[in-house]
Amino acid sequence: MILRLAFGLLGAMALGLALPQSAKAQQITLEERLKQLESYYIELLIRNAEKDKVIDTLRHEVEALQHGKRKIAPAAEHAGHDHGTETADEHAAHAAHGADEKHGAGSDLYAVDVAGGTARLSGIFIDTAFAAGGSSETGGTLEQLQFGDHDPDTNGFTLRTLDVSFNGGFDPYFDAYANVAFFIDNEGETVVELEEAYLQTQSEPGFIPEIRAGQFFTEFGLSNAVHIHDQTWLDQPFVLSRFLGPDGMRGQGARVAWRSSDRDPFTVLGGVQNGFGETQASFRSSDELFEELPIGGIDFVEQDVDGIEDLTYYARGAKQFSWDRNAVSIGTSGLFGPNASGSDGRTIIAGLDAAFRHTFADGSNILFQGEFLYRDYQVDDSNPSGAGDLRDHGFYTQAAYGMTNGVTLGLRGEYGNGDGESVGEFAGRMEDPFRSDRIRISPLAAWDFTPFSTVTLQYNYDKADFLQNDEAHSIWLGLNLAIGAGRRSELSSSLAHGH
Repeated sequence: MILRLAFGLLGAMALGLALPQSAKAQQITLEERLKQLESYYIELLIRNAEKDKVIDTLRHEVEALQHGKRKIAPAAEHAGHDHGTETADEHAAHAAHGADEKHGAGSDLYAVDVAGGTARLSGIFIDTAFAAGGSSETGGTLEQLQFGDHDPDTNGFTLRTLDVSFNGGFDPYFDAYANVAFFIDNEGETVVELEEAYLQTQSEPGFIPEIRAGQFFTEFGLSNAVHIHDQTWLDQPFVLSRFLGPDGMRGQGARVAWRSSDRDPFTVLGGVQNGFGETQASFRSSDELFEELPIGGIDFVEQDVDGIEDLTYYARGAKQFSWDRNAVSIGTSGLFGPNASGSDGRTIIAGLDAAFRHTFADGSNILFQGEFLYRDYQVDDSNPSGAGDLRDHGFYTQAAYGMTNGVTLGLRGEYGNGDGESVGEFAGRMEDPFRSDRIRISPLAAWDFTPFSTVTLQYNYDKADFLQNDEAHSIWLGLNLAIGAGRRSELSSSLAHGH
């Protein structure tokens, strides 16, 4: 109001100076002068309003730049959805617990209309997982105890991973996602991995099936497709490391998924991937991996891919139920394909999984989840090791209580054993660190001290036949940090994710 009066006084002064001091001017009536002043005042108000709009626009642009956002196409013109990296049953679970709020949400970094669609770069993020601690075991035994590639496995410090991820797409046709991981191995060498890089079609539940193609984690069970920095515990369940490999199971391939449109959807999917490489441990694998993690001590036999029967195939079905503040997910998964024992060697892996989440009235929640896995490793009769068929099974179960103050308390239990004797270096199975009977109990406490930072304290009690004293005690302190810009489309792998 003061600003308007000031403009009015300035206008009156300017008009008074501009009026000629002639006799004709002196004849202008007071009413006419007031009308002129009113007209000039209104014009000043209009100009002032236009300036305010320009100032507001500039202020918003400055704030966007300060937050690392660059928006070229208005958000209203972007018709893409936010599920660029969800698996089919991830979307079902997403309804139960929402997007991964820990990583926030924002506008696309870049969006522009091209050839009848909208090309966009939605977000770029860096996630770091660091750990420190120690164990009653040392050296090679500790590495066998903590044999997940991103597990803390050194008495000292471990850079578990530094992930750089990108997500975007081309609406309304497909979404895109890529993730590159950096970490330092026990020899101090920097390792770079292209964990995922794929395209996924955009489709509505209950209508056209969803297709994914590229390099991606195998959608087996609840945990395999969850990135290291998004897991609650600091190490991978050893049962998953045994059956799906130290770095999780993933590969180049394609899959098709269908999801019902119900409030509590049913999901079914099937896929095929290359069966060779270090991320296909129970299948055709690689000679380098067999040097570190021989399955039953058998000899690695290199083979060519002669047809589609030499690929790895997988399938999954899952159903969700929800009521009040509760959500339940039940699923089954299967894998089958040739293995590294010879041309007639075959592997079958079956899994069952379940999760239950209850959200309390104050916003806190408790989550129970578990997975059971069974592996039938059929060894080719011509394998030089002379080993017979190997059958292994195991499970893990865990509970996590997440409070509204960002604190999480959790407890995980694991068990694994098998049938069929190992040969070679670990003859007798009980001496085999990757097949012997084993129990692990892991309590933890975690604190999200910022929306993008988590500190975790975890203790592991291990009882295993391959250990010299049968028991081992380890304690680890982990720190996860995330920074980035834009909109994060990567969502939780299931309702069984997150704090």
